[in-house]
Amino acid sequence: MLCKAHRVCEIDQETGDIFIFNQALMPLNLSLSDFHGTIKQRISNINSFDAWCAERVLSIDRRYAKRILNELGLTQSQSTEDKARISRLYRCLSLQDSYWVKKEDEKVSWKDVNLFSNSFSNAFVSVSLLGRSLTLRNKDLYSRMPDITTNGRYAKAWNRVDDQIIMYKADDIEGNETIREVNASKILDCFGVDHVSYELACFDGHRVSMCKCMTNEDRSIVPYRHFIAACKRKGIDDVDNIINEVKKIDTTGYYTMNIMTYLIGNSDNHDGNWGFFRDNDTGKLLRIHSLFDFNCAFENYDKKDGGWCIPELKKIISDESNELFYEPDPSSKTLQEASLEAINYVDIEMKHPIRKDYFLNDVDYEVFRTRCDELGVEVKLERESDNREPDIDIAFNRYEEEEER
Repeated sequence: MLCKAHRVCEIDQETGDIFIFNQALMPLNLSLSDFHGTIKQRISNINSFDAWCAERVLSIDRRYAKRILNELGLTQSQSTEDKARISRLYRCLSLQDSYWVKKEDEKVSWKDVNLFSNSFSNAFVSVSLLGRSLTLRNKDLYSRMPDITTNGRYAKAWNRVDDQIIMYKADDIEGNETIREVNASKILDCFGVDHVSYELACFDGHRVSMCKCMTNEDRSIVPYRHFIAACKRKGIDDVDNIINEVKKIDTTGYYTMNIMTYLIGNSDNHDGNWGFFRDNDTGKLLRIHSLFDFNCAFENYDKKDGGWCIPELKKIISDESNELFYEPDPSSKTLQEASLEAINYVDIEMKHPIRKDYFLNDVDYEVFRTRCDELGVEVKLERESDNREPDIDIAFNRYEEEEER
């Protein structure tokens, strides 16, 4: 396993023997035992490495996942072993970080496989985004496939446009997820908060949200769930203590995230949707990464308290054999409570006036105003023009015209 050109570790998949070259660059969600361990440790090494590889492959519940796998001639099996094989077929490459794998005797370098600088086929976008079939089948054409290692439930696809790596996301069941995402992004713009900027675009006649890739070969993102795994290996397993470790890295970023999640009503801030930027040369966690993934914005506006603060949610496990079955601990903080705490530690103010058409309806705007009032944040409202077309419509019309041309 390598991170860019740095050798990280070596594993014998038959014996389970491992050698770690650079502990600082090890993935936070991968635990391996020392070189010549016991048989039990060696088996654990093989299983752990397979699990790490498998996690880098899309899950079957992602929209059009079956179509993607079928078009590539890959199994739909969700077993760890099969998913690990698929991952290694694509060298475990991902646009989330700069890890990759190769066999010991392979003459291949980071320069040869790097997704950030090498081309990948844009022909596959319609498969991942719209569930269409391929019109051209060329195995070599799809040898670099960032879509196969991109998680999340919604239909999405990576595309290279004018030397920039762009993600497209499509609408889902509600039919307005792209508008939610773009509107939430515009609201965060008004606060000057670090976030991935989303715009409305048109792909093959379909409305999509569009954003630039926030990682590069020098800076990766580490999901919070991976940070949890690293903390637990150190014996830190209490939710409050883990959050304290987060605050040691970036107190301001953490508090700001909770406040913004509350203000835009995002119901999807789970442990894979936030985390840290990481230096790919030193392994150091830098800060909370840019806020992203807003297609579930405004969903918790129907809950006065904003629902649970998911990062600090404490769980009562009802089935010890399966942690998927749990009940929220009533002592957990709501998002409202977490935001009221956070506002004491960070300065939040609106840098630019907001517009009512950034919200789905007047009711949502009033909820936003109420939440701002609770936190003592002044709302600056832009004066409306009778003849002004909403930004959403302007953007969509522009991209429709470009597609026609």
